[in-house]
Amino acid sequence: MDCASALRINSSNVKAWYRSASACLALDKIPEAEDSCARGLEVDPDNAALRLLHNKVGKRKEHVESLERERRKREERKRAEERALKVALKGRNILTRQSGQPPEMEDATIKLSDPLDASSTLSFPAILLYPLQLQSDFIKAFQETESVGQHLTYIFPLP
Repeated sequence: MDCASALRINSSNVKAWYRSASACLALDKIPEAEDSCARGLEVDPDNAALRLLHNKVGKRKEHVESLERERRKREERKRAEERALKVALKGRNILTRQSGQPPEMEDATIKLSDPLDASSTLSFPAILLYPLQLQSDFIKAFQETESVGQHLTYIFPLP
């Protein structure tokens, strides 16, 4: 029999309140589980199983809230990093645009050495093309403080 139906018939059925709270907890419906526990404890305040379940619901609620706080912190940090990169690119007069089908570049991205500091060193992916040999070299992180010559010394070492 469904807990809601049992509670409509007899709202003082502690077993139905317990099962309702258990089912809500299993489905992560924390407010509903809290409500079912509270209503069951109003009927029988000394019910040990319901008190234990009420504690479990409280712990789960704390856990879910902490996960949500961490998720919000990660999202806020990501937005702050994106703002810093945008400010850095604008301050250096670098224009970027998105492609409908960007090339596969593994983990190569435009980034700052300190993601939250727009004045830190900027690094970006670069491709060196050698049209006479029909070859190219891909550099994942070309820093703005480096020269092309520095990269060429390790790409083409002197004999």
